[in-house]
Amino acid sequence: MRHRVLREHVWSKLLDEAGFTDITTDVLPGTTGGPRTADTLLVSASHPSWNRARLRR
Repeated sequence: MRHRVLREHVWSKLLDEAGFTDITTDVLPGTTGGPRTADTLLVSASHPSWNRARLRR
């Protein structure tokens, strides 16, 4: 399976440039002992337009 691997600072920069705020990143370590383990990067952020749309409900 092909996938893109971007580092934390790249995601933060891209999201910031797109107007997102409250950007956080967390790395969940991969399992140990397997032949092809990988960490998981969790990224969360808020966008002002999304927050306003949600408040209108």
